[in-house]
Formats: sequence, structure tokens, C-alpha cells
Amino acid sequence: MSEEYASYKKMRISKNGQFHRWLVPLYLLIAASSIRFPLTTAGLPFRLFVGNILFMVVVAIGLLRGLRTRAGPTSLPPHILLPTMLLILQGLVSIIYARLNPTLHTADVFQQMDNAWTLHNIAEMLLLLGLPLALIVMPQFIQQVHDVRRVVMACTAPGLLYALIAIWTTPFAHYAHLMMLTIRQPSIFSRATGISSTQLIFFVCIALGQALYARRRVAACCWWLTTLILILATTLSLERTAWITLCVSAMVMLGLRHRNIGVIPLILALLLPLLLPIILHIIVPNQSNTADDQSRWWEALDIWQRHPWLGVGAGNYQFAARLYGMDAGEGAHNQFLELLAEMGLQGVLCLLWMIIAIGYISLQRFMKAVSATGKAIALSYLGYYTTLLILSFSGNTFLPSLGEIHGTADQIFASYHWLLLGIVLALPRWEIAGTHPALPKPLPGPQKQLQTEREPST
Repeated sequence: MSEEYASYKKMRISKNGQFHRWLVPLYLLIAASSIRFPLTTAGLPFRLFVGNILFMVVVAIGLLRGLRTRAGPTSLPPHILLPTMLLILQGLVSIIYARLNPTLHTADVFQQMDNAWTLHNIAEMLLLLGLPLALIVMPQFIQQVHDVRRVVMACTAPGLLYALIAIWTTPFAHYAHLMMLTIRQPSIFSRATGISSTQLIFFVCIALGQALYARRRVAACCWWLTTLILILATTLSLERTAWITLCVSAMVMLGLRHRNIGVIPLILALLLPLLLPIILHIIVPNQSNTADDQSRWWEALDIWQRHPWLGVGAGNYQFAARLYGMDAGEGAHNQFLELLAEMGLQGVLCLLWMIIAIGYISLQRFMKAVSATGKAIALSYLGYYTTLLILSFSGNTFLPSLGEIHGTADQIFASYHWLLLGIVLALPRWEIAGTHPALPKPLPGPQKQLQTEREPST
């Protein structure tokens, strides 16, 4: 046992001195805040940020480390890897088809646009490649439980900062709303931070997962306080979608934590307010805000009917919509319909396959986790996965597009989701590597206990 402990201690000392294990926490600290600072003030680089460069650096270092260390097979399950690769291939084929199709040329919409359109297509393919690569390289950075804890703290720090900014700026937003006498309330928080109130739910899920599995009383109090601050900031946004997704995600996490299926009726009841505007629009047309969303959905279906086989090309929805005289300022307001217009029915089927596989495998990782850290991080992802499912019917949550009005800002925040997913998929590896050999193995059956990751006293 002493030899095992000596080798374990030597491995811990040798790995703690490596800088690459701090790259992911450093990226999480800097990337989201870089959304307010684009590289240039105009042109295609205006849609790029410092976070994009950092993301490419992290992925490149991870790939080089995998080649240098001759790492084994990737922890990415084939049920996720296969639809992801097919989606990338379909995106490339759709772009080639759009370039060869004379009816989709953008010269009539943008003067001297050929070079910029080529750069846009290249950037879109890099985006499609980059997000799945984040899943492949995560095992190179996350090798022990301590690495996961660094990531959790790196996610919590900016989340708390954004929450405090939201709490501070909300009274000013209400005051401006009263003084300007407008229907739509100005979002000072989004202007100050570059993120929306629904994106705060990511940080809520991280904190709530840690709070539900905290072992020590002081740590539990700190995590619950952090969770309440983040929930307060999300609530003060006064956005119906943020409220509902927050409640549904919290219900899912609490139900999985306590293994209680009684929360399912509550979840269905909370989802009902999202359907009320659609029902109201059917009864009284053009009397709700959903009328604009539904018109965009019909426009996306119209574009798909014009190009039913391969679509208009990955990331080209805004160009095609303007070419046909449609409003393309904010996309189709639906992940599946926009992908249907861009890549055809094959792309939507690949995306659905990937989403279902991600949810199923993440749930398996949560059920099979034996440590408190593994349970907490998997539960946090499942909570945010629920939020992404709901928001995918009103925006691009799983696969953002470069052609949107915010450029690659959505891709930067989507990378947080993909990096968290990479940690969950690699959970069996880092959970075993972070457990000391002298610790007792978990008991099978209902007596299975959560292992702790502390070192035994020498």
C-alpha cells in the first residue's frame, strides 16, 4: 500500500506543475468578458473576439498534447461522434452547393462580397469543427478531480460578477423604462456584460449542482448563497423565458438529486406559459409577440422549400433571407428550422440524433458517477441541457451561426456548454484518476456511497 501511495503522490506532484491544466480555467475566466471587445470596429473581424483566439489556442494545444503523449481512444462516445462528423460533412457539402448554385450568389445583396463570403464560409466551418473538437481535447486538460474543481471555480467567479452587475443595474433599467415610457424595457445588463439573462442560468446550474452535493457545512452555505445570488439576478431580469427555464432546470436537478419523479407534473405546468402566446395567436391573430416568431418560422420553411435537398449552406441563412427579401436580422428564432433551411433534412436529423445521444449519455454518466464532484458536475450539465432544449425552439443554442447579428459571441458562450459536456463525457477517466488507491471502493446496490476525493493522512 505504501508503494501505491508513493507512486500516487509522485503522479500528483508531477502533474500539478504542468501549466496546461490551467488553460481551461483561464479561458473560462477571460472568454465571456471578451465579448464586449471585438477585434476591429468593422468588417468580418468585427464578428471575432479575443475569446475566439483563446478557444483556438486551447484546442490546438489539446490536439498537440494528444499527439505527443499518444493518447488512447477518445472519450467521445460513437453515438455523439458519428452524428457530429456527419453534421460537419453535411455543412461542408451544403456550402459547396451554395457556392456552385447561381441563385444563391450574394453579389446582388452585398457589393464586392465574394471574398468576404469565402471568409465567412471558412469561419463557419471552423466553428462547426471547433465545438466538437472541444469534446475530444478535454481529457488532455481534465485528468483529476482537482482539475474539475478549478473549472467550477473559474465558472463561478464570472457568474457572480455578472449577477452583481445585474442586481446593481436593474433599478436603473426600471427607472429608464418609466422615464422613456416605452413598451420594451431597456436591458442595461446585456449592454454592460454582453450576455443575456438566460445565459445566467448556466452559472446557476453550476452553483446549484455544487450546493446539492457539498459535504461540508461551510462549503454548502457558500454554494447556497452563491446560488441564491445568481437566482436573484436571473429573476430581476423580468423575462418570462428566463424565469420558466430557470424553474424547469432547477426542478430537473432537484428531481434527479432526490430521485423523485413527482416533479414531472410541475415541469409540465411550468412549460405551459411558454405555449400560451402560441395559443393566443391562434385565437386572436397578430395580438401577441409570438406573431413575429411564427412569421420567421414560415420564412425558414419557405427557404427550405426553395432548396429542399442541401439547403442554402451552413451559416448562410441571413444571406439567403435577404436575397429573397425577408427579414434576417436575428435568424429564424428556431435552431431546427434554421438548420433545416441551411443544411436540409439530413442536417436536422443529425442534430436530433446528437442531442438525444448527448442527453442519454449524460444521464448515464450521472447515474454511474461515484464521487460527489462527479455527481455535481453531471447534474449541473443536465440542468443546463434542459435549458438548452427549451431555448432551441427560440434561438440557436446547440450550434450557433457566425452570420447572426452578434457574430461569434454566441459561439463563445456555446463553448462553455461544450467544454462542460466534455468534462461530463470524460467523467469515468478523471474520477478514477482522482481517487486514491487506498480509498474503499463503493458498495454495490442500494448501499452505494459517494466517495470522497481527499488524501488519507500519511
